[in-house]
Amino acid sequence: MKLFRINYIVVYLFIFSQVYAQLFVENFDYSLGDLTTVSSDWSESPTGSTDIEVISGNLNYSNYPSSGIGKMILLNGGADGRSGISHEFSVIKDNGNSVYLSFLLQLNDTTELDANSGSGEYYYVFKPSGSTSSMRGHLYIRKGSDGETFNLGIDKSSSSTLTWLNHDLNINQTYLIVESYQFQSGNDAVKLWLNPDISSDEPEPDITITAGTDADSISVIQFRQEPLSGNIYIDGIRVSTEWSSAQLPVELVKFTGFKSGNGIRLDWSTATEVNNYGFELEKYKPIVGQALSLPDRQTGLPIKVNHQSNGKGEWQSLVFIPGHGNSNSPKYYRFIDSHPVSGRNIYRLKQIDCNGNYKYSEQVIVIMKPVNKIRLLRSYPNPFNPSTNISFRLTHKSKVRLSLFDTIGKLVTVIGNETYAAGQVSIELDFNLIHSELPSGIYFLNVSGAGYMETLKLIYLK
Repeated sequence: MKLFRINYIVVYLFIFSQVYAQLFVENFDYSLGDLTTVSSDWSESPTGSTDIEVISGNLNYSNYPSSGIGKMILLNGGADGRSGISHEFSVIKDNGNSVYLSFLLQLNDTTELDANSGSGEYYYVFKPSGSTSSMRGHLYIRKGSDGETFNLGIDKSSSSTLTWLNHDLNINQTYLIVESYQFQSGNDAVKLWLNPDISSDEPEPDITITAGTDADSISVIQFRQEPLSGNIYIDGIRVSTEWSSAQLPVELVKFTGFKSGNGIRLDWSTATEVNNYGFELEKYKPIVGQALSLPDRQTGLPIKVNHQSNGKGEWQSLVFIPGHGNSNSPKYYRFIDSHPVSGRNIYRLKQIDCNGNYKYSEQVIVIMKPVNKIRLLRSYPNPFNPSTNISFRLTHKSKVRLSLFDTIGKLVTVIGNETYAAGQVSIELDFNLIHSELPSGIYFLNVSGAGYMETLKLIYLK
Protein backbone atom coordinates (compact mmCIF):
# COMPACT_ATOMS: atom_id res chain seq x y z
CA MET A 1 0.00 0.00 0.00
CA LYS A 2 1.32 3.47 -0.89
CA LEU A 3 2.05 6.10 1.68
CA PHE A 4 -0.34 9.05 1.86
CA ARG A 5 0.45 12.66 2.56
CA ILE A 6 -1.93 14.89 4.52
CA ASN A 7 -4.48 16.12 2.06
CA TYR A 8 -7.88 17.68 2.10
CA ILE A 9 -10.71 18.58 -0.22
CA VAL A 10 -12.96 21.48 0.60
CA VAL A 11 -16.46 21.85 -0.73
CA TYR A 12 -17.59 25.48 -0.54
CA LEU A 13 -21.30 26.09 -0.50
CA PHE A 14 -21.82 29.83 -0.65
CA ILE A 15 -25.30 30.41 0.65
CA PHE A 16 -26.72 33.78 -0.03
CA SER A 17 -30.18 34.90 0.94
CA GLN A 18 -31.64 31.84 -0.81
CA VAL A 19 -30.69 29.77 2.21
CA TYR A 20 -33.59 31.30 4.05
CA ALA A 21 -35.11 32.42 0.72
CA GLN A 22 -35.17 35.99 2.04
CA LEU A 23 -34.72 38.64 -0.61
CA PHE A 24 -34.41 41.45 1.90
CA VAL A 25 -35.52 42.68 5.32
CA GLU A 26 -36.21 46.34 6.12
CA ASN A 27 -36.74 47.68 9.65
CA PHE A 28 -35.97 51.35 8.83
CA ASP A 29 -33.15 51.55 11.34
CA TYR A 30 -31.93 54.86 9.88
CA SER A 31 -31.70 58.51 10.80
CA LEU A 32 -34.88 60.55 10.55
CA GLY A 33 -35.55 62.15 7.16
CA ASP A 34 -36.32 61.31 3.55
CA LEU A 35 -35.99 57.53 3.13
CA THR A 36 -34.17 57.81 -0.19
CA THR A 37 -31.68 60.20 1.42
CA VAL A 38 -30.89 58.22 4.58
CA SER A 39 -30.82 54.85 2.76
CA SER A 40 -29.15 54.00 -0.56
CA ASP A 41 -31.23 50.80 -0.85
CA TRP A 42 -34.39 52.68 -1.75
CA SER A 43 -35.04 54.88 -4.78
CA GLU A 44 -37.72 57.49 -5.34
CA SER A 45 -40.35 56.15 -7.75
CA PRO A 46 -42.60 57.73 -8.78
CA THR A 47 -41.17 61.19 -8.15
CA GLY A 48 -43.49 63.60 -6.41
CA SER A 49 -43.43 66.84 -4.45
CA THR A 50 -43.67 65.17 -1.01
CA ASP A 51 -41.04 62.60 -0.04
CA ILE A 52 -41.74 59.53 2.05
CA GLU A 53 -40.19 60.06 5.48
CA VAL A 54 -38.55 57.88 8.12
CA ILE A 55 -40.22 58.91 11.39
CA SER A 56 -39.78 58.10 15.08
CA GLY A 57 -41.48 55.09 16.63
CA ASN A 58 -42.21 51.62 15.33
CA LEU A 59 -45.04 49.11 15.04
CA ASN A 60 -45.45 46.02 17.18
CA TYR A 61 -47.12 42.72 16.40
CA SER A 62 -46.88 39.60 18.58
CA ASN A 63 -44.46 36.89 17.33
CA TYR A 64 -43.56 38.83 14.18
CA PRO A 65 -39.74 38.83 13.91
CA SER A 66 -39.57 42.43 12.65
CA SER A 67 -41.81 43.78 15.40
CA GLY A 68 -40.68 46.83 17.38
CA ILE A 69 -37.32 47.31 15.65
CA GLY A 70 -35.79 50.47 14.25
CA LYS A 71 -38.23 53.11 13.06
CA MET A 72 -41.07 53.28 10.50
CA ILE A 73 -42.18 55.30 7.47
CA LEU A 74 -45.25 57.42 6.84
CA LEU A 75 -47.22 57.35 3.60
CA ASN A 76 -48.85 60.78 3.47
CA GLY A 77 -52.31 60.56 1.98
CA GLY A 78 -52.51 64.34 1.71
CA ALA A 79 -49.39 64.55 -0.47
CA ASP A 80 -49.57 66.95 -3.37
CA GLY A 81 -49.21 64.64 -6.34
CA ARG A 82 -48.06 61.06 -6.47
CA SER A 83 -44.73 60.00 -4.96
CA GLY A 84 -43.27 56.68 -3.90
CA ILE A 85 -40.30 54.49 -2.98
CA SER A 86 -38.99 51.37 -4.70
CA HIS A 87 -36.66 48.56 -3.63
CA GLU A 88 -35.15 46.06 -6.09
CA PHE A 89 -34.23 42.41 -5.47
CA SER A 90 -33.32 39.28 -7.43
CA VAL A 91 -35.56 38.64 -10.42
CA ILE A 92 -38.31 36.10 -9.72
CA LYS A 93 -40.09 34.44 -12.63
CA ASP A 94 -41.08 31.09 -14.17
CA ASN A 95 -43.75 28.58 -13.21
CA GLY A 96 -43.69 27.41 -9.60
CA ASN A 97 -41.90 30.43 -8.11
CA SER A 98 -43.42 32.96 -5.72
CA VAL A 99 -42.68 36.31 -4.08
CA TYR A 100 -43.99 36.97 -0.56
CA LEU A 101 -44.21 40.42 1.01
CA SER A 102 -45.02 40.84 4.71
CA PHE A 103 -45.18 44.12 6.62
CA LEU A 104 -46.91 45.88 9.51
CA LEU A 105 -49.58 48.49 8.78
CA GLN A 106 -51.44 51.03 10.87
CA LEU A 107 -53.82 53.74 9.69
CA ASN A 108 -54.29 56.73 12.00
CA ASP A 109 -57.38 58.32 10.39
CA THR A 110 -59.77 57.89 7.47
CA THR A 111 -60.05 61.55 6.44
CA GLU A 112 -58.04 61.23 3.24
CA LEU A 113 -59.45 57.90 2.08
CA ASP A 114 -61.82 57.25 -0.80
CA ALA A 115 -65.42 56.54 0.16
CA ASN A 116 -66.58 53.04 1.06
CA SER A 117 -68.54 52.94 -2.19
CA GLY A 118 -65.55 54.05 -4.26
CA SER A 119 -62.82 52.07 -5.98
CA GLY A 120 -60.22 53.14 -3.42
CA GLU A 121 -56.57 53.96 -4.01
CA TYR A 122 -53.61 51.60 -4.18
CA TYR A 123 -50.51 52.22 -2.06
CA TYR A 124 -48.41 49.14 -2.86
CA VAL A 125 -47.56 47.08 -5.97
CA PHE A 126 -45.18 44.40 -7.35
CA LYS A 127 -43.42 45.18 -10.63
CA PRO A 128 -40.41 44.31 -12.79
CA SER A 129 -37.33 46.54 -12.77
CA GLY A 130 -37.62 49.70 -14.84
CA SER A 131 -41.23 49.07 -15.87
CA THR A 132 -44.07 51.50 -15.21
CA SER A 133 -46.76 49.59 -17.09
CA SER A 134 -46.32 45.99 -15.86
CA MET A 135 -47.40 46.50 -12.25
CA ARG A 136 -49.10 43.53 -10.58
CA GLY A 137 -50.86 42.79 -7.30
CA HIS A 138 -51.99 46.32 -6.37
CA LEU A 139 -52.95 46.65 -2.70
CA TYR A 140 -55.87 49.08 -2.29
CA ILE A 141 -57.36 50.99 0.63
CA ARG A 142 -60.66 52.84 1.16
CA LYS A 143 -63.01 53.84 3.96
CA GLY A 144 -64.94 51.17 5.83
CA SER A 145 -68.61 51.12 6.68
CA ASP A 146 -68.18 53.90 9.28
CA GLY A 147 -65.76 56.72 10.00
CA GLU A 148 -63.50 54.70 12.30
CA THR A 149 -62.83 51.77 9.96
CA PHE A 150 -61.18 51.07 6.63
CA ASN A 151 -60.90 48.18 4.17
CA LEU A 152 -58.22 46.56 2.02
CA GLY A 153 -58.44 44.97 -1.42
CA ILE A 154 -56.21 43.56 -4.15
CA ASP A 155 -56.23 43.15 -7.89
CA LYS A 156 -53.92 41.28 -10.25
CA SER A 157 -53.29 43.66 -13.12
CA SER A 158 -56.12 46.24 -13.15
CA SER A 159 -58.99 47.49 -11.01
CA SER A 160 -61.42 45.40 -13.08
CA THR A 161 -60.45 42.41 -10.87
CA LEU A 162 -60.38 44.41 -7.62
CA THR A 163 -61.61 42.34 -4.66
CA TRP A 164 -62.06 43.55 -1.05
CA LEU A 165 -61.80 41.86 2.33
CA ASN A 166 -65.21 40.91 3.67
CA HIS A 167 -64.75 42.85 6.92
CA ASP A 168 -63.57 46.30 8.03
CA LEU A 169 -60.38 47.12 9.95
CA ASN A 170 -59.91 49.55 12.82
CA ILE A 171 -57.82 52.71 12.77
CA ASN A 172 -54.93 52.99 15.25
CA GLN A 173 -54.53 49.19 15.29
CA THR A 174 -51.49 47.38 13.91
CA TYR A 175 -52.11 44.65 11.33
CA LEU A 176 -49.80 42.06 9.79
CA ILE A 177 -50.24 42.05 6.01
CA VAL A 178 -48.88 39.29 3.76
CA GLU A 179 -49.30 39.43 -0.01
CA SER A 180 -47.86 37.03 -2.57
CA TYR A 181 -47.52 36.78 -6.32
CA GLN A 182 -47.32 33.15 -7.48
CA PHE A 183 -46.22 32.16 -10.97
CA GLN A 184 -48.25 29.13 -11.95
CA SER A 185 -49.40 27.29 -15.04
CA GLY A 186 -52.57 28.73 -16.54
CA ASN A 187 -53.09 31.91 -14.56
CA ASP A 188 -50.78 33.41 -11.96
CA ALA A 189 -52.30 34.06 -8.53
CA VAL A 190 -52.23 37.08 -6.22
CA LYS A 191 -53.04 36.26 -2.57
CA LEU A 192 -53.64 38.35 0.53
CA TRP A 193 -53.52 37.33 4.21
CA LEU A 194 -54.58 39.49 7.14
CA ASN A 195 -53.01 38.63 10.51
CA PRO A 196 -52.08 35.05 9.47
CA ASP A 197 -50.56 32.47 11.79
CA ILE A 198 -46.89 32.77 10.82
CA SER A 199 -45.71 29.93 13.07
CA SER A 200 -47.22 27.18 10.88
CA ASP A 201 -47.38 26.18 7.22
CA GLU A 202 -48.93 28.52 4.69
CA PRO A 203 -52.64 28.89 5.52
CA GLU A 204 -55.51 29.58 3.14
CA PRO A 205 -55.47 33.24 2.06
CA ASP A 206 -58.27 35.68 2.81
CA ILE A 207 -58.38 36.69 -0.87
CA THR A 208 -57.09 35.01 -4.04
CA ILE A 209 -57.24 36.48 -7.57
CA THR A 210 -56.17 34.69 -10.77
CA ALA A 211 -58.07 36.78 -13.35
CA GLY A 212 -55.98 39.34 -15.20
CA THR A 213 -52.73 39.58 -17.13
CA ASP A 214 -49.78 37.54 -15.84
CA ALA A 215 -46.41 39.10 -15.02
CA ASP A 216 -43.30 38.24 -17.00
CA SER A 217 -41.12 38.76 -13.92
CA ILE A 218 -41.01 40.56 -10.58
CA SER A 219 -37.98 42.27 -9.07
CA VAL A 220 -39.32 45.42 -7.35
CA ILE A 221 -41.70 46.35 -4.57
CA GLN A 222 -43.11 49.87 -4.56
CA PHE A 223 -45.00 51.84 -1.90
CA ARG A 224 -46.86 54.96 -3.02
CA GLN A 225 -48.62 57.88 -1.40
CA GLU A 226 -51.65 59.07 -3.34
CA PRO A 227 -54.20 61.85 -2.67
CA LEU A 228 -56.75 59.25 -1.44
CA SER A 229 -54.44 56.65 0.17
CA GLY A 230 -54.63 58.05 3.72
CA ASN A 231 -51.92 58.46 6.36
CA ILE A 232 -50.41 54.99 6.70
CA TYR A 233 -47.58 53.82 8.95
CA ILE A 234 -45.47 51.02 7.40
CA ASP A 235 -42.88 48.96 9.30
CA GLY A 236 -41.08 45.58 9.33
CA ILE A 237 -40.94 44.82 5.60
CA ARG A 238 -39.82 41.30 4.70
CA VAL A 239 -39.61 39.93 1.13
CA SER A 240 -38.87 36.28 0.34
CA THR A 241 -39.59 33.39 -2.00
CA GLU A 242 -41.12 31.08 0.63
CA TRP A 243 -43.90 31.48 3.17
CA SER A 244 -41.85 30.37 6.17
CA SER A 245 -38.80 32.34 5.11
CA ALA A 246 -40.76 35.57 5.03
CA GLN A 247 -41.10 35.24 8.78
CA LEU A 248 -37.72 33.79 9.81
CA PRO A 249 -35.34 36.37 11.18
CA VAL A 250 -31.89 35.79 9.69
CA GLU A 251 -30.37 36.48 6.29
CA LEU A 252 -27.41 34.09 6.02
CA VAL A 253 -24.78 35.30 3.57
CA LYS A 254 -22.31 32.43 3.51
CA PHE A 255 -21.42 29.15 5.21
CA THR A 256 -18.03 27.60 4.39
CA GLY A 257 -15.63 25.00 5.74
CA PHE A 258 -11.97 24.18 5.15
CA LYS A 259 -9.00 22.40 6.75
CA SER A 260 -7.16 24.37 9.43
CA GLY A 261 -4.19 22.62 11.03
CA ASN A 262 -5.44 19.24 12.19
CA GLY A 263 -9.05 20.46 12.36
CA ILE A 264 -11.78 21.92 10.18
CA ARG A 265 -12.76 25.59 10.41
CA LEU A 266 -16.40 26.53 9.84
CA ASP A 267 -17.20 30.17 9.02
CA TRP A 268 -20.57 31.80 8.45
CA SER A 269 -21.92 35.33 8.38
CA THR A 270 -25.22 37.18 8.30
CA ALA A 271 -26.25 40.40 6.60
CA THR A 272 -29.20 41.08 8.92
CA GLU A 273 -30.56 39.51 12.09
CA VAL A 274 -33.97 39.92 13.68
CA ASN A 275 -34.75 38.17 16.97
CA ASN A 276 -31.88 35.77 16.31
CA TYR A 277 -31.45 33.50 19.34
CA GLY A 278 -28.46 31.78 17.78
CA PHE A 279 -26.98 28.94 15.73
CA GLU A 280 -26.60 25.28 16.55
CA LEU A 281 -23.80 23.78 14.47
CA GLU A 282 -24.56 20.14 13.70
CA LYS A 283 -22.39 17.34 12.27
CA TYR A 284 -23.60 14.20 10.57
CA LYS A 285 -22.47 10.94 12.17
CA PRO A 286 -23.05 7.89 9.94
CA ILE A 287 -23.66 4.42 11.30
CA VAL A 288 -20.90 2.33 9.78
CA GLY A 289 -20.61 -1.34 9.03
CA GLN A 290 -17.74 -3.68 9.89
CA ALA A 291 -14.40 -3.48 8.12
CA LEU A 292 -13.95 -6.18 5.53
CA SER A 293 -10.91 -8.25 4.55
CA LEU A 294 -10.92 -9.03 0.85
CA PRO A 295 -8.23 -10.57 -1.38
CA ASP A 296 -6.23 -8.26 -3.60
CA ARG A 297 -6.83 -9.22 -7.25
CA GLN A 298 -3.16 -8.98 -8.15
CA THR A 299 -1.35 -10.44 -5.14
CA GLY A 300 -4.10 -12.52 -3.57
CA LEU A 301 -3.17 -11.03 -0.19
CA PRO A 302 -5.86 -9.78 2.16
CA ILE A 303 -6.42 -6.05 2.08
CA LYS A 304 -8.42 -3.99 4.54
CA VAL A 305 -11.39 -2.07 3.24
CA ASN A 306 -12.25 1.13 5.11
CA HIS A 307 -15.54 1.25 7.01
CA GLN A 308 -18.42 2.14 4.73
CA SER A 309 -21.60 3.94 5.79
CA ASN A 310 -24.73 1.85 5.50
CA GLY A 311 -26.68 4.98 4.53
CA LYS A 312 -28.00 5.64 8.01
CA GLY A 313 -26.86 8.12 10.60
CA GLU A 314 -27.84 11.03 12.76
CA TRP A 315 -27.11 14.72 13.20
CA GLN A 316 -25.29 15.60 16.39
CA SER A 317 -24.86 19.06 17.91
CA LEU A 318 -21.26 20.29 18.08
CA VAL A 319 -21.84 23.70 19.64
CA PHE A 320 -24.43 26.41 20.18
CA ILE A 321 -23.31 29.95 19.38
CA PRO A 322 -25.58 32.83 20.48
CA GLY A 323 -26.80 35.24 17.81
CA HIS A 324 -26.72 39.04 17.91
CA GLY A 325 -30.47 39.41 18.42
CA ASN A 326 -31.31 42.34 16.13
CA SER A 327 -28.78 43.70 13.67
CA ASN A 328 -28.73 45.46 10.31
CA SER A 329 -24.95 45.11 9.91
CA PRO A 330 -22.85 42.07 8.93
CA LYS A 331 -22.03 39.63 11.74
CA TYR A 332 -19.40 36.88 11.61
CA TYR A 333 -19.21 33.48 13.30
CA ARG A 334 -16.52 30.79 13.53
CA PHE A 335 -16.01 27.35 15.04
CA ILE A 336 -13.15 24.84 14.70
CA ASP A 337 -13.94 21.14 14.74
CA SER A 338 -10.81 19.73 16.34
CA HIS A 339 -11.90 16.11 15.87
CA PRO A 340 -12.57 15.61 12.14
CA VAL A 341 -12.80 12.13 10.68
CA SER A 342 -11.07 10.75 7.63
CA GLY A 343 -13.35 11.10 4.63
CA ARG A 344 -16.53 13.18 4.53
CA ASN A 345 -17.23 15.63 7.34
CA ILE A 346 -20.73 17.04 6.83
CA TYR A 347 -22.05 20.10 8.67
CA ARG A 348 -25.21 22.20 8.76
CA LEU A 349 -26.51 25.16 10.73
CA LYS A 350 -29.75 25.21 12.69
CA GLN A 351 -30.73 28.86 13.04
CA ILE A 352 -33.13 29.42 15.94
CA ASP A 353 -35.12 32.59 16.50
CA CYS A 354 -36.25 33.93 19.86
CA ASN A 355 -39.71 32.43 19.40
CA GLY A 356 -38.33 28.92 18.95
CA ASN A 357 -38.83 28.81 15.16
CA TYR A 358 -35.86 27.35 13.31
CA LYS A 359 -34.60 26.45 9.88
CA TYR A 360 -31.63 24.48 8.54
CA SER A 361 -28.98 25.73 6.16
CA GLU A 362 -27.54 23.89 3.21
CA GLN A 363 -24.81 21.39 4.05
CA VAL A 364 -21.08 22.02 3.94
CA ILE A 365 -18.85 19.04 3.18
CA VAL A 366 -15.11 18.91 3.93
CA ILE A 367 -13.27 15.77 2.85
CA MET A 368 -10.21 14.87 4.90
CA LYS A 369 -7.84 12.37 3.36
CA PRO A 370 -6.18 10.06 5.90
CA VAL A 371 -3.10 11.00 7.84
CA ASN A 372 -0.52 8.21 7.48
CA LYS A 373 -0.25 6.78 10.98
CA ILE A 374 2.04 3.86 10.10
CA ARG A 375 5.22 4.13 8.10
CA LEU A 376 7.01 0.85 7.55
CA LEU A 377 10.73 1.56 7.50
CA ARG A 378 12.56 -1.68 6.80
CA SER A 379 13.41 -5.29 7.59
CA TYR A 380 17.05 -6.04 8.32
CA PRO A 381 18.58 -8.32 7.36
CA ASN A 382 16.50 -9.38 4.39
CA PRO A 383 17.03 -12.15 3.16
CA PHE A 384 17.49 -13.63 6.64
CA ASN A 385 17.88 -16.86 8.64
CA PRO A 386 16.30 -17.36 11.06
CA SER A 387 15.45 -13.85 12.32
CA THR A 388 15.09 -10.28 11.11
CA ASN A 389 14.28 -6.94 12.74
CA ILE A 390 11.11 -5.16 11.65
CA SER A 391 10.94 -1.40 12.27
CA PHE A 392 8.11 1.05 11.65
CA ARG A 393 7.10 4.53 12.78
CA LEU A 394 3.78 5.66 14.28
CA THR A 395 2.63 9.27 14.15
CA HIS A 396 0.05 8.57 16.86
CA LYS A 397 -0.39 6.03 19.61
CA SER A 398 -2.03 3.08 17.86
CA LYS A 399 -2.89 -0.56 18.17
CA VAL A 400 -0.84 -2.46 15.57
CA ARG A 401 -1.40 -5.97 14.23
CA LEU A 402 1.41 -7.92 12.54
CA SER A 403 0.24 -10.79 10.31
CA LEU A 404 2.41 -13.15 8.29
CA PHE A 405 1.10 -14.58 4.96
CA ASP A 406 2.56 -17.00 2.44
CA THR A 407 2.62 -16.36 -1.32
CA ILE A 408 -0.92 -17.67 -1.90
CA GLY A 409 -2.38 -15.35 0.74
CA LYS A 410 -2.79 -17.96 3.48
CA LEU A 411 -2.35 -16.62 6.99
CA VAL A 412 0.68 -18.26 8.61
CA THR A 413 0.35 -16.58 12.00
CA VAL A 414 -0.44 -13.38 13.83
CA ILE A 415 2.80 -12.23 15.33
CA GLY A 416 1.44 -9.46 17.51
CA ASN A 417 -1.59 -7.32 18.20
CA GLU A 418 -0.54 -4.64 20.69
CA THR A 419 -0.77 -0.90 21.34
CA TYR A 420 2.41 1.11 20.79
CA ALA A 421 3.29 4.71 21.62
CA ALA A 422 4.02 7.23 18.87
CA GLY A 423 7.54 7.02 17.45
CA GLN A 424 9.77 4.31 16.02
CA VAL A 425 9.04 0.69 16.95
CA SER A 426 11.42 -2.28 16.42
CA ILE A 427 10.36 -5.91 16.68
CA GLU A 428 12.50 -9.03 16.23
CA LEU A 429 10.87 -11.66 14.06
CA ASP A 430 12.32 -15.17 14.61
CA PHE A 431 10.97 -17.80 12.21
CA ASN A 432 12.19 -20.65 14.47
CA LEU A 433 9.84 -19.37 17.17
CA ILE A 434 6.96 -19.22 14.68
CA HIS A 435 7.45 -22.69 13.29
CA SER A 436 10.74 -24.53 12.91
CA GLU A 437 9.57 -26.33 9.79
CA LEU A 438 8.59 -23.26 7.73
CA PRO A 439 10.09 -23.73 4.26
CA SER A 440 12.39 -21.26 2.61
CA GLY A 441 10.76 -18.78 0.33
CA ILE A 442 8.92 -15.49 0.09
CA TYR A 443 6.54 -14.28 2.82
CA PHE A 444 4.51 -11.11 3.30
CA LEU A 445 4.24 -9.26 6.58
CA ASN A 446 1.19 -6.98 6.99
CA VAL A 447 1.57 -4.22 9.56
CA SER A 448 -1.87 -2.69 10.13
CA GLY A 449 -3.52 -0.29 12.56
CA ALA A 450 -5.88 2.69 12.82
CA GLY A 451 -7.53 1.59 9.57
CA TYR A 452 -4.31 1.59 7.49
CA MET A 453 -1.90 -1.14 6.42
CA GLU A 454 1.59 -1.55 5.00
CA THR A 455 3.00 -4.75 3.52
CA LEU A 456 6.63 -5.85 3.58
CA LYS A 457 8.15 -8.61 1.42
CA LEU A 458 10.39 -11.01 3.38
CA ILE A 459 12.82 -13.63 2.00
CA TYR A 460 13.52 -16.54 4.33
CA LEU A 461 16.54 -18.69 3.53
CA LYS A 462 17.47 -21.85 5.45
